Amino acid sequence: LSLGAMRKLIVAPTGADQDQSGAPTFVGCCGTGSNGALAIMQRGIAPDIITTIPLRDLSGMWVISDAYLLLGFFDSRNGLHQTKVLSAAADLRELTDTIDFLRDSETVSAGTLVNGPGSLEYQVHRGGIRVLSSGNRVQDLPVEGGVAKAACCSTHVAIATLDGLGELYGMVGESMQLVHRLPTTVHGKSAK
Repeated sequence: LSLGAMRKLIVAPTGADQDQSGAPTFVGCCGTGSNGALAIMQRGIAPDIITTIPLRDLSGMWVISDAYLLLGFFDSRNGLHQTKVLSAAADLRELTDTIDFLRDSETVSAGTLVNGPGSLEYQVHRGGIRVLSSGNRVQDLPVEGGVAKAACCSTHVAIATLDGLGELYGMVGESMQLVHRLPTTVHGKSAK
């Protein structure tokens, strides 16, 4: 059974006689026409809530290398953006003061870069890119014009700048560098 083209998914109420595990039962409408099906999914691995924390004014969340959880916040009281770093382990310890992720800027994107046999962490903030190795700062790259959006694909980070440029950063040897700059166009005219 393919669950592709999921049309509708609901959590079905479970009675005491239906599912003793307490795991939710999902009922989904999948596919179309003669390829359609009604899928009932149950008795899977039930999620366990390890801990809960209040996330007031949360603006973004990223898991990095299965080691860190970055939380972006906008503090409406003082109008500032902040980033907190938690351990991605079961205890969710705060690591903000012991790890070199930038804390006093808005995080736009964060993740893991493949670098040969190892990996590096990255954090894109409004002013540029920070590259880290095991939580220790390796490199800071300023982005001229500021960062509007960002995305990562394995060894590269793509940036859309606030002034309309597209920039591609990639690993060159042991450091990250700007490898391509592409001016964007708006209504057939170059943005720059």
